[in-house]
Amino acid sequence: MASRLPNDKKIRYAQVPEWEEVEVYIGDAVTATERLQFPEGLEIRLITRGVARIALGGWMCLAREGWLATLPPRQLHTVSAANTEGFSFFALRLGAALLERLRGALPSATGLRVAHGTVPAAPQLVSAVSAAHRALADGSPSAETKQTLGRAVHELACWATRVEIESAERPTRRAPGVDKALAHLRANYAKDIALDDLAAAAGLSKFHFLRVFSARLGITPHRYQLLLRVVHAKDLLRDGLDIADVALRTGFFDQSHFTRCFHEIVGVTPGRYQLDLAPESPRARPPAIARNFVQDTQRKLF
Repeated sequence: MASRLPNDKKIRYAQVPEWEEVEVYIGDAVTATERLQFPEGLEIRLITRGVARIALGGWMCLAREGWLATLPPRQLHTVSAANTEGFSFFALRLGAALLERLRGALPSATGLRVAHGTVPAAPQLVSAVSAAHRALADGSPSAETKQTLGRAVHELACWATRVEIESAERPTRRAPGVDKALAHLRANYAKDIALDDLAAAAGLSKFHFLRVFSARLGITPHRYQLLLRVVHAKDLLRDGLDIADVALRTGFFDQSHFTRCFHEIVGVTPGRYQLDLAPESPRARPPAIARNFVQDTQRKLF
């Protein structure tokens, strides 16, 4: 019998017309703590029901229904339900390059400047995003609901142009060696990297490096590398590559190992993620996408 994560089938990704560069996803009645992760882009998340607890770099706060949470790029974070009833959300992630283009194209706003945190959203924004959440949760979007999704993403993107992004990996006097190790990991994420090599890149002894790295980031170098691999795997899946090829390119042992890790971190299988974000027309979907999804539905996750 397949083993499923507590949030299995509660997370769903979506492609929104004219916003293909934006990763859009929702969560419904989420009760289990999300796995520690870091997106490459800025994440804007509106809580549509319940209360979420957000932990980010030693900072923690609650986001209630109708509140927005901003999660900066490359900052490790985790989100959990504040109570047993769970919470629901609508989220999008925007890369730095896209965000800069939006700032030049969308109407500018004044007044709100935050690096990260939670703030109450304007009623108009809450209404638009909540409607989009309901439309996406109800099933495959119709032409009308696609417009609803597009409006919600536009409203959130406009709000995002007002957010000042604080770099999560700015150099620090306390651990400059860790910054060098992070750069080494990012440049070689798909390779087998020995702890000795990372310590050498940091200019520290192996055991001292491991203590400093874990103290600063809250995870081990191995786990950080795994998260990097999943980030890059998502890009390849969105390009329509075969799951087995993606697993090989991103350094996983095999497809089964990749599928388990991806499902644990992202909340859906690689095939489900790829199908959710595939071109809407069946004729436009590369054969690999349909094949990957069929393989996922037949594969058991132990």
